Amino acid sequence: MPENSPETESRQDRRKRLTRRSLIDAAMKVFSEKSVEDTTVRDITETADVAYGTFYNYFDSVEDIVPDVALEMLSAHGRSVAEIAQSFDDVASIAAINVRALFIRILPDATLKWLAGRPHSMVSALEAVLTDHSTATVQRGVEEGRFKLVGSRENMRSLLLWGFVGLWDKAWKSGGDYKQVVDDVSLMYLRILGLTDEDAVEVLAKLPEPYKY
Repeated sequence: MPENSPETESRQDRRKRLTRRSLIDAAMKVFSEKSVEDTTVRDITETADVAYGTFYNYFDSVEDIVPDVALEMLSAHGRSVAEIAQSFDDVASIAAINVRALFIRILPDATLKWLAGRPHSMVSALEAVLTDHSTATVQRGVEEGRFKLVGSRENMRSLLLWGFVGLWDKAWKSGGDYKQVVDDVSLMYLRILGLTDEDAVEVLAKLPEPYKY
């Protein structure tokens, strides 16, 4: 059992963990109601019902908490999508749903849009989600012979991460042509996994309506 697991942590550590989580949850709520730029530390601490100075025990500024909020949002969404995807037999369809549902969810989100302007922070948040929810899918596809990776998985992950962030930035700067971006990133993902263009297009065409955007 890990030393810092909830079952073994001290009362003080548990209090710190819960307070930090409370601040992140509060920031997520406030960000959904107003922009990151318009949010103040007091907005977050009042929503979390903690003293103003408590915030600075965990974060240096409002901007400093944004990556943690983004990671929580992406992780929660990734878990729900992973559960839905498991109802499909074809591993390529599962991979496509994972990435399409993620993009459909986050492209309109103002908090993630703000974070995408800081690409290294965005890549770090996204990497955690991809590591948690896509590794098993890729492994299964390779074992079944459905995926034929070109190069190492580390290089593939790096290419995907920066490709995703680049496409996000392009979508937001172009005025929000989100459907085209979702289509582009889906094809890019399936190609990197080793599917031919014809096979990738066929996989996407067979997805249920909610995932066609």
